[in-house]
Amino acid sequence: MNKTNTTLSVLAMVLSAVALFATLSGIQGAETIREVVKEKVGAVSTPDMQSPYFSYGGVRHWGARTTNLQQATTTICALQAPAATSSLRFASIKLTVSSTTASNVNFGTGLTPYAISSTLGGQAVGANAMGDVVATSTVTMSPNHYFVVVMSGGSGTFSPTGTCEATWVEL
Repeated sequence: MNKTNTTLSVLAMVLSAVALFATLSGIQGAETIREVVKEKVGAVSTPDMQSPYFSYGGVRHWGARTTNLQQATTTICALQAPAATSSLRFASIKLTVSSTTASNVNFGTGLTPYAISSTLGGQAVGANAMGDVVATSTVTMSPNHYFVVVMSGGSGTFSPTGTCEATWVEL
């Protein structure tokens, strides 16, 4: 017998004894315990979960994040949306270094991880600058499409470092 079953058995015996004593003693308002429900209970040892989604109230919330920004290309980040129609609720990029020259960072969604088909916003970032850029609007995304971040402008190489992340709510 494992520890959980032993604990539940002891709890059931104690509650039964209390109910029996209350009934025999004639205590007013005492209720008889009719059954003990046994459920498997799980625990999480950390607030960090490895699953890409978390569900509560029947609503599934998805998240994706990468710290591996692509260098020497214009598409520096692409995160795939869930395999269901979803609403992009938050998207951002935190640049610890942007590029060797001033550039523009633009967000959008796309059918592939290589290009933006619908723009969500963006901003200019200085050479070798740190910066946080947050998408300026939310959008409904088709299954398995991508949230894409591109850099443009400047004359040097794009050598960004930082974090790119997005969250969706499955419809």
